[in-house]
Amino acid sequence: MRTVDYVSRITESADELKGLENKEKNPRLRKRLQLLRILKSGLTPFLNKACQMVGYSDKHGREIWQKYQAEGLSGCARLNYSRVKRGKLSYEQEPEVNSEAAAAGFASQTEVQTYIFEQFGISLARANVSKLLQRLEVTAKVPRPRNRRTSEQEQSTYKKTTRNS
Repeated sequence: MRTVDYVSRITESADELKGLENKEKNPRLRKRLQLLRILKSGLTPFLNKACQMVGYSDKHGREIWQKYQAEGLSGCARLNYSRVKRGKLSYEQEPEVNSEAAAAGFASQTEVQTYIFEQFGISLARANVSKLLQRLEVTAKVPRPRNRRTSEQEQSTYKKTTRNS
């Protein structure tokens, strides 16, 4: 079995890594720092044993080590995905949808889909429309009554949506 001198290859001290590990809030990054700290402190000279201590597979541990070698600690202590996933609407377009919901109101999610497509040329899926309305805190008012004898004005007041305050 080939051994690598991890103690000399890791440039940060074990105390620095421990401090960064304690400050880190993301558990994935904390485990990566813990793996590097175990290797630096010399608790085990083997990467696979350090991976077992942390709870990683050998393959994942090798990937983290290769990332550390290539990019250093800054590359290793960074996740490559965005935590917040956004729809296709820009930050400037969302207030326009919100003001339209406050002014005229939407009767359904399909109506919101149609409005977004007509105004911005963006086709959103129904699930994304639902998430958008939740993010903008737009909720439907009382649903339209089934009584057909009510006036048209009374019917239209039930169609509007409002913004929660």
